[in-house]
Amino acid sequence: MNEPSGRRIHLEIHNLRFKRGERPIFEGLSCIFPRGKISVVLGASGEGKSTLLRMIACLSKPDSGEIWVDGETELTCMPERQAKYFRRSIGMMFQRGALLDSLPVFDNLALPLREHTSKSEAEIAAEIRSCFEAVGLHDVDELLPGELSGGMMRRAALARALILKPEILLCDEPFSGLDPRTVRLVESVLLEINERLGITMIITSHHIASTLRMAAWTVLLTERTALSGYPDELYKSDDRRIKRFFAEDGDLPT
Repeated sequence: MNEPSGRRIHLEIHNLRFKRGERPIFEGLSCIFPRGKISVVLGASGEGKSTLLRMIACLSKPDSGEIWVDGETELTCMPERQAKYFRRSIGMMFQRGALLDSLPVFDNLALPLREHTSKSEAEIAAEIRSCFEAVGLHDVDELLPGELSGGMMRRAALARALILKPEILLCDEPFSGLDPRTVRLVESVLLEINERLGITMIITSHHIASTLRMAAWTVLLTERTALSGYPDELYKSDDRRIKRFFAEDGDLPT
């Protein structure tokens, strides 16, 4: 399959191997992610989609293999102090939101700005307003996370992931459990942010229709390795592993 040219590659993953207990998750997984585009990682449950994101974010390490950023920085052997600094360039939208239940939404977004910047409270408020506007949220400052609808929770989690202006945005199953209308809403927010800010986005999903609508690049995790390509190219492939995945998934493109 065709691949983006070298200067357009933001992340390169080489020969990852990882076991959870005695169960192999990755056995020689290699793939790339283009700069400034939306890449979607597909795969059945248990294929390691969330694990891959955690490794890119330096929250987990493989047993072996390499993860390169811009062909210059290798993440798997990075010391913890350096990894902690690198994580500031990564925005992570966790599947369950990862907002602190005891804090209002405003303070959830303010927390990393207060911890990692010297901005004044007025500057922090302006940054939060900008993030709320970017994700289409209004009048949620004083609401607790538990008071938000599913779609509002995802957008609040997205705003939280964007608050430190990351170079790479990782979104773990942002469409899981949402109704079709809300899926389209979250899609449109992600597409608009990508177009406006040019952030490299890596989104895990099992939602095929959404993937074909929004992805510029697709990585399919299957049989403990990865198959990559442009979405239409991958969907039309004759590779038995790819055909089996799409045939077994009931979420057909619309």
